[in-house]
Amino acid sequence: MDKKELLWELKEEGIKKDIIEVIDRVDRKDFVPKELAEQAYYNVPLAIGAGQTISQPYTVAYMLQYLELEKGDKVLEIGTGSGWNAALMAELVGNKGKVYTIEIIKELAESARKKLKKYKNVQVTLGTGAKGLRSHAPYDKIILTAAPEKIDEEFKKQLKIGGVLLAPVGKQGQTQRLIKILRTNTCFIEEDLGEFVFVPLV
Repeated sequence: MDKKELLWELKEEGIKKDIIEVIDRVDRKDFVPKELAEQAYYNVPLAIGAGQTISQPYTVAYMLQYLELEKGDKVLEIGTGSGWNAALMAELVGNKGKVYTIEIIKELAESARKKLKKYKNVQVTLGTGAKGLRSHAPYDKIILTAAPEKIDEEFKKQLKIGGVLLAPVGKQGQTQRLIKILRTNTCFIEEDLGEFVFVPLV
């Protein structure tokens, strides 16, 4: 499968034009191990080392669509992984936006930092994101790319009024539910976006 076929498949799956365009611009091949370059446009997750994966393009596109990123947004990502998702979000929020991304595995954080160096609006932090990142809160959008068993209340506290939190939730080894939370002036509105499988949040 080449990039054109992947983009066509995403379109057929109902992914919106702006998300497809940014996936076209930010080449997934640049974020997968060299030995897997020929599989970069397959619509499947791929191993990136340290027991982690780069998510399948459809899953990434689906999550970005529901995260509803806008120009100028300040975003927190838990689980940098390969750095591909951070690069996509950096494009979507533009130069006036900012993406703070946390990775607990040192080799992945260092690799992602190198791959993301051209994105001046991305900051990669080595550490656990299990309680978010208070130092730059509040955020317009928060996205978890690894699954906690439940969403920690600290994430909700770090979300702006009108902000969106997106996270896969569920136990390791089981299918998780992708949960979207919208913070209003008075409450948190939760929406279930379906079943997915993610690595656990460490």
